[in-house]
Amino acid sequence: MAKLSKLAEEMMVQILSRLPAKSLMRFKCIHTSWYALINNPNFITKHLSVSKHNKLSSFITILFKRFVLRDMNTGKKDVVLSLFNLFYDDDDDEEDAEEHHLDTVIEDLHVPPSMRLMRIDRYGYERVELLGHCDGIVCLSDMREKVVLCNPAIKEFKLLPVSNLLLSSPDFRTDVEPTVAMGFGYDLTSKTYKVVRILQNEREFIDDDRVIIHPPKAEVYSLVTNYWKEIKTNNLVKDTVTAWPLQKIYAVNSTHCKGIIYWCAKEYPNETVICYTPDEDEVFECPKDCTISFHLADETFHVLSSPNLSCKVFGLWNESIAISGWNIENSTDIWVLDEIGATEGSWIKYLTFEPAVSIYSPLAFAGKNDQFLYVGMDQSVVIFYDSRTKKCKYLPMEGVSLRNYEAAFYVNSIVSIKGGNNDVMQDNCSDIVSHSFPDEEV
Repeated sequence: MAKLSKLAEEMMVQILSRLPAKSLMRFKCIHTSWYALINNPNFITKHLSVSKHNKLSSFITILFKRFVLRDMNTGKKDVVLSLFNLFYDDDDDEEDAEEHHLDTVIEDLHVPPSMRLMRIDRYGYERVELLGHCDGIVCLSDMREKVVLCNPAIKEFKLLPVSNLLLSSPDFRTDVEPTVAMGFGYDLTSKTYKVVRILQNEREFIDDDRVIIHPPKAEVYSLVTNYWKEIKTNNLVKDTVTAWPLQKIYAVNSTHCKGIIYWCAKEYPNETVICYTPDEDEVFECPKDCTISFHLADETFHVLSSPNLSCKVFGLWNESIAISGWNIENSTDIWVLDEIGATEGSWIKYLTFEPAVSIYSPLAFAGKNDQFLYVGMDQSVVIFYDSRTKKCKYLPMEGVSLRNYEAAFYVNSIVSIKGGNNDVMQDNCSDIVSHSFPDEEV
């Protein structure tokens, strides 16, 4: 192949940086020069930047985690990551507005059995949680010892080592899950990806009715060092209460933004009464809502206030962290964290809206200025609400239960997580099914 001129090479970089990851993986086989270009760290960074700025354009990718029945006789299921590529028609011609469609390409990626990720919990439910995502890399866990990082776009998987802190947990050898919450993100200072895990700590029984719950333990894994290390959680404790992340069934677990991970949380008393019957006139004080932030650079926790909302979900609004949920009037609020940031910032209500359809549970949202896309779920139907058109799109989902849903706005990237002996890379060929779903105007 003749050597390209500088101008031609720059044009090729501009074109390739706008292609999906799947195409780039195939183009690496064309020529050694293409292979070198696509593997170049500068090109990977440029491709990621282009993908990040693609949100709320004519092409959006949403990642869903679901279970698909593999064997009807045994009831065994596969963990499937589904990439929903949504193609929007941005035609502003009002005369053709009624003809708009949502074109959807679905790509299913089965998590390799060698990851040994899925397990059945003590209640009989399949446990695989989508615990965070950043730059196209997704963090999955069975909420015990198994943690897997994967890039669905290029089909790479990495099983993380088990930590000594987890193995020493008093709950590890019982049917109690020692992991309270996890998060995943990018450390802007050390230029590496990290996983943080918050663990249950020992409980001290004073008598038959009272128990002291010690502050949680925590640890951090770095993709560069490939090991876990314990970190301090002192900032989660204040006077007689401790901030604990909400369990997955009550809130979406974590969201990463600009080197900081966020969890919905509550402040619980350090001493708890197990068996307690209040007096008739006594008012029971509920745990206070709060937000926990974790700075990946200095590996410290912070506790912030939180809007009084139910069914909370984090999202990004103008590249800032935002939170949405139902207010006391059953309308949907969107709040944005102010510019002070994640140590002492406060939440500012940006808008309130009322979708014309019932959304059983919010899953994800992203917004810019006054335009946003809201993803929710009702039974096994995913609902996409577009603020531009005030229309809802409905997409039936097989293999999704109200307990096991997860969704995230996904950034297609070619960022690799390879390294170590526990890596798996699947064949880049996968089954792709195309669908076209008409808009439902409401």
